[in-house]
Amino acid sequence: MAGAPNPGPAPRPEAPPPPQAGFEPDRYLNGKRIDQNVVPFGLGKRACIGEALARAELYLIIGNFLLRYSISADHDHMPTISSQGRVGIVRKADPYHIVFSR
Repeated sequence: MAGAPNPGPAPRPEAPPPPQAGFEPDRYLNGKRIDQNVVPFGLGKRACIGEALARAELYLIIGNFLLRYSISADHDHMPTISSQGRVGIVRKADPYHIVFSR
């Protein structure tokens, strides 16, 4: 039987703080980069059995949202033609305003 090592459960110095009594979303909104190593549903045979349900619910929620609302640019805050965005390896657009209407 062959297997690959799983470094996920190994203790790391940058491990998150111990779980609190409740959910605190502010700990993810600290202005730093989002951890790219997070796998929210897990992988392999120990993957979350609710992943397919969660993805289906997100599909329905976003689909219904797009069906019920019209998305357009905010005419009071239109981006200028000279807006170039930030250039790097990947070009990022400048922030802009949008309007959701029924």
